[in-house]
Amino acid sequence: MFDTGVGNKRRMINVLDVRQGKDFSKALLSLHAFTGCDTTSTFVRQSKVKSMKLLQKNSNFIRVFCRLGNDNNVHEDDFSALEKFVCRMYHPSKPTYTDLNRLRVDCFRQKFHPRASTVLSNTDGMDLSLLPPCRASLRMHILRSNYKTYIWKMALVPKPDIVSPIVHG
Repeated sequence: MFDTGVGNKRRMINVLDVRQGKDFSKALLSLHAFTGCDTTSTFVRQSKVKSMKLLQKNSNFIRVFCRLGNDNNVHEDDFSALEKFVCRMYHPSKPTYTDLNRLRVDCFRQKFHPRASTVLSNTDGMDLSLLPPCRASLRMHILRSNYKTYIWKMALVPKPDIVSPIVHG
């Protein structure tokens, strides 16, 4: 049991209910870094609960998040898998999206419909932070999340070999 909260908002959480399996438990550390922590940014209006449910549904994503932070490098296959993960976070109804830049353009077009006079139809404006990140930005985010997870996984090593964060997002 895990005791959390203060005052009237105190509650007990059964950690056995949260644990879904050994691999899922290993993936939670990197999911936390990926979806936002003290040193990594969050995805605007994309909750950790939503991300965790998405992770639970797909064993491929669990494997990718288990590999994240195992070493200082991220493999190209993991970049594309995490891009698919973010596409599903932002557009769960269309799991066919695998290209984050295409999803970003489609989300923008959905909000702004060009008229015949080439003036955008929505004059209320749009908060562009609600769009998914571009692929280049996501790549840096993945590197930063990998680096942070690597540091956490080295927490029990007496003298860890931690490289400089300069090239890690």
